[in-house]
Amino acid sequence: MDEVRDWIDSLDSASHKRIVEALDLLAEIGPGLGRPPVDTIRGSTIANLKELRSGSVRILFAFDP
Repeated sequence: MDEVRDWIDSLDSASHKRIVEALDLLAEIGPGLGRPPVDTIRGSTIANLKELRSGSVRILFAFDP
C-alpha cells in the first residue's frame, strides 16, 4: 500500500483530489458501486477485476467475494 499511497501523493493536486474522492466513495459503497466510477474489465483472466475511473486516471482492483 505504501507504493500506491506514494503514487497518489505524487499526482498534481486536481488528480490527487479526484482519486481520493473516488477511493473514499468506493470504500463507502463497496463492491456494489457501479458505473460510471466503476466498471468491470471484460476478457480478463482475473476474476472480479474492475477499474475505478477518476478523470484520466484508472485504478485496477479486484474484490474477493
